[in-house]
Amino acid sequence: MTVCSATFAVAETAAMRCLLGPRSDSIRGMREHEIRLLRSLVASLDAIKAQVKTIAENSRPCEQISEPEQPPISLNAVLQLPAAVANYYESKTTKKPRLKIRQWISVFLSAATLVAVVAYTCITSRMWHAQLESNDISRSGTVIAQRAFVFFLMSINRSPITDEMGTKAVAWNFAVPIENSGNTPTKNLFIGGKIEVDRALPAPYQDGVAPGPRLFLAAHTGYQTAYVRVETNRLKESRIKPIYFYGWARYNDIFDATDRTTQHITMYCFKIEGFAGDPSVPTAVFNPLYGVCSESHNCADDECDGESYGNGQVWHATKK
Repeated sequence: MTVCSATFAVAETAAMRCLLGPRSDSIRGMREHEIRLLRSLVASLDAIKAQVKTIAENSRPCEQISEPEQPPISLNAVLQLPAAVANYYESKTTKKPRLKIRQWISVFLSAATLVAVVAYTCITSRMWHAQLESNDISRSGTVIAQRAFVFFLMSINRSPITDEMGTKAVAWNFAVPIENSGNTPTKNLFIGGKIEVDRALPAPYQDGVAPGPRLFLAAHTGYQTAYVRVETNRLKESRIKPIYFYGWARYNDIFDATDRTTQHITMYCFKIEGFAGDPSVPTAVFNPLYGVCSESHNCADDECDGESYGNGQVWHATKK
């Protein structure tokens, strides 16, 4: 039975080395039922060992067997671990293959390509934003150069109103000329104007000047406000009491024809502070002496920010 004991010892040693060898600490992380299975396998091996020992004690030694031609009795034990345990043990003991030089070169080239793509994307994004900014600047320059621009002329139009004989001017009609000096026509043009003959400018300034009907001014064309009658006797008093002409024009240009935030406005305020000649003679030379109102109501667009106009409206310049 020496052969039997030796064979079993080899099997037992192999099993214990597999289970409780240098990597036995990795088995601690297994699940509870797998540990119980291993313990039952070890107990079975102990039982088999005890039975072999009992047989060895009750039989003759292997050297006293009279029939040497018979092979010695041996006991082989096969230990089969669960698949999860075997895979876990194999993953811990198997060495991972190292990358070859060609594989490292491929990884390096892939990383370099990714860096190049990211850099190209950043450069393209910056160029795109720069192009947008350049387009905005170019468009703004085009709009400024081509848009409609409405303003009022201080050389007020006038015509006499004579008596029945036609020899005396009993009154004069005055109208303020308006012009579009831009290279494009206006859109949604509204004009409001008024004359103050017997009193000073109202407060708030320009209040009560309602707009007239919607008008249209082509490029480099003119128009005028409605005529206002001023009596000749009142003109003679203009050296003492100035006569005020004031109003406004609000409009869009063709580039932003319906956008409220891109509306434009021009305001004016002139006054007659006297005259040269005799205003009662319609054929004589009559030149009113014009001046600008001191209330600084002559402005355009953002210069008019905070100025009142129309029926209680206040102009707010667009902030861009």
